[in-house]
Amino acid sequence: MVKYPHPDGAPAGSTLGTVTSLGVNKNSANKEAAFDFVNWCASAEGAAVVASTGTFPAVSTSETMDIIAATDGFPADDASKEALTTSAVYLEMPLSNKASEIETVLNTEHDAIMTGAESVDEGIANMNEQVQAILNG
Repeated sequence: MVKYPHPDGAPAGSTLGTVTSLGVNKNSANKEAAFDFVNWCASAEGAAVVASTGTFPAVSTSETMDIIAATDGFPADDASKEALTTSAVYLEMPLSNKASEIETVLNTEHDAIMTGAESVDEGIANMNEQVQAILNG
């Protein structure tokens, strides 16, 4: 495992991340308990529990990275553990009302590349063409 490649202008150690939201329904019968749960998820304790599943929590600390690095199957070399340390996190998919459509295109083309149904160049060309059509539509 290595650090994610970054484009010119992005600091070394940058990576991409996604948003996983938690919320409380305004009609919830247990709003206070629901808010308590959301707050716990965003706490150091909740982050440690999330990290213990091998998932990157919203709260990233050296403790949570140590927990992830100790997960069964995580590579044991120092470079892999170092790759967990990031300098900046950028949204993988910017917020957009077309994000779901775009994500479908990206996933479909990724699958075609990974199964050998398309070359990498064909998949990237198809992604660019289809995403542009969605954005222009």
